[in-house]
Amino acid sequence: MAVLASVEGAVDVRRADAAGWTRASVDEAFCAGDTIRVRRNSRGTLILADHTLVRLGGSTTVTLTGPREDKGFLIRLLEGITHYMSRVPRALNVDTPFVNAGVEGTEFLVRVTDAQTLVSVFEGKVAMENDNGRLLLTR
Repeated sequence: MAVLASVEGAVDVRRADAAGWTRASVDEAFCAGDTIRVRRNSRGTLILADHTLVRLGGSTTVTLTGPREDKGFLIRLLEGITHYMSRVPRALNVDTPFVNAGVEGTEFLVRVTDAQTLVSVFEGKVAMENDNGRLLLTR
């Protein structure tokens, strides 16, 4: 589903079928259900199977929940900050505790704090949705 393209500092993985964390290395492949944790003062870059680039900032945890037939890839951003570059419309969805982001071929940033999700769109469109409604964000 994804490959770890670069690491600065420490990046760990908890496999879907395992209880503990292990150190991840460059060129390591990840499957649906794997959780990736970037430690403080570290960075990592994932390349998804559809060539979407996902940069992971320090203190970030994501779970890869797999490609879905109708909506493409789904990434659960549990905490931290991620930067996405995708040119494939409707190929990526980001699920956070506060809002879900549906990518429509774009470059954007998502940051999750204890109280909110912040989204910055650099190019293209991102459809934000939660129980309160839907909002289409542009540059």
